Amino acid sequence: MLRKHFWILVFCLGFLFPLMSNAQSPDVDKRDLRGISPQNYKYIFSVAGGAAVGAGLGYILPGEKTPLKLMMIGGGGASTWFLHTHRATLGPFHSWGMIASNAALGSGIC
Repeated sequence: MLRKHFWILVFCLGFLFPLMSNAQSPDVDKRDLRGISPQNYKYIFSVAGGAAVGAGLGYILPGEKTPLKLMMIGGGGASTWFLHTHRATLGPFHSWGMIASNAALGSGIC
């Protein structure tokens, strides 16, 4: 079991450190950021963040299927909350987003 935790830590640090290096982030000015709006990705980041928090809690808590179930609960809960508070998100697919997020939430709870 210790070997598994070691490799998980190695992979997490291996993905984290290259993103933090100076070679990956050259000098940025206003022209580079033109056309990129952080408002466009709030839904995706909230769902991914909810799933990440759920998976992290599931990894800490004991149980075999706990990380997957809590990841579904976290992602589905974050999606449901975001879609309830932002009615215009997903445009004409708002209802389908509600169905999918509640299905993920319900599948994680069962």
